[in-house]
Amino acid sequence: MLTLHIILVIVGLVMAVYMIVLGFRTQDFSEGRRVLRNALLQTSWGRVGTMFGGVTAVILLLFGARVAMSGFSSRKFMVYLSLLILVAIVFAIEIGIQRIWPNGEQRHRVLGRFTMIIYCVLFVTGSFTYTMLYILYPGKIG
Repeated sequence: MLTLHIILVIVGLVMAVYMIVLGFRTQDFSEGRRVLRNALLQTSWGRVGTMFGGVTAVILLLFGARVAMSGFSSRKFMVYLSLLILVAIVFAIEIGIQRIWPNGEQRHRVLGRFTMIIYCVLFVTGSFTYTMLYILYPGKIG
């Protein structure tokens, strides 16, 4: 149960960042109000490659700084490599999603609904978990 909750938290965080970026990309100003633009919104493979290269450079800098401070280990390398693989998976999913819903407005509305469902599930399960851990069944120390 806890593993499912952690997975939902990660998906919720990724979706939150993606929805913020998508909202800014698909917005338009009409009579002083922000509205969703009903237009084709797709990112080219070249642009995705450029963004992935930038993220890779930042991750390599973080890894290099970590190695310089505390030495190299294969476990540290696996952690940073896993982070890079996670970013690659997120980019691949984003490309797949934009192929399914090329219209920015429709994509934002559908994914927004999905994201809000995840947030509601996390709110309820997180509240129950907190209540059980710290109020109903607190641990005995000592």
